[in-house]
Amino acid sequence: MRAAVAEILARHWEERALLELRVGGYFAKLLTELLVVGADPEVLRLIARAPYDEVRHAEICRATASAYADREIPWPHAGPTPIEPHDGVPAEFVPTLHVATMCCVNETIAGAWLEACYGMATAPLAKRTLRSLLREEIDHGRVGWAHLASRHVTTRMRSALGKWLPHMIDATLSSWLRSDRVLPLRGIPSHGVPSEKTTRRVVLAATSDLVIAGFAHVGIDVTRAERALAVWRKSPQRVRAPGA
Repeated sequence: MRAAVAEILARHWEERALLELRVGGYFAKLLTELLVVGADPEVLRLIARAPYDEVRHAEICRATASAYADREIPWPHAGPTPIEPHDGVPAEFVPTLHVATMCCVNETIAGAWLEACYGMATAPLAKRTLRSLLREEIDHGRVGWAHLASRHVTTRMRSALGKWLPHMIDATLSSWLRSDRVLPLRGIPSHGVPSEKTTRRVVLAATSDLVIAGFAHVGIDVTRAERALAVWRKSPQRVRAPGA
């Protein structure tokens, strides 16, 4: 493998390690919120396991980056874990809003993207790494849908989620399609790194076929979300990073 390609792959997995660790921080805060307002025991169990999963994922990604770089990549520093404030939103609804954003939107998209990465990979290292990440990422999405279908999410909350859903989609897609991600224009498919075009296709398809369809299935009005996605389908290939 050429040194330049190996370095790109190392940077890709180093970034993935940092992202996994940050998601672990979000899940830790989410568990605290759900313990305050209440959730089904199985939902709490899976959310409680998620920070451990993400820390383990970060180490898997860091080790993969080290293997590609042929040098030891340091453990990432996640920094603070800010959660967006929701002024005027009732306190008892905020945890469900966070579950919907993190699990039903972000982790559902992540599961679909990792599945696509795994499907294109042929290099043994990439296949092993992606297989190690995939199952638990899918579980992290499922726990969100389980919460939305539970008695802890009221009719009033479902109505409010329909109004918030376009914002959740915009924020998540801005992250997935942002311009500063370590993602080669043409990808390195044999090592499980998709091109920009493939990532865009997979992410938008998952948003439509899994995320929006999932919200509709649990009785949430997705009319506004469908309009928001239509705007994204017409938008440029990538968006500028926040503050860029």
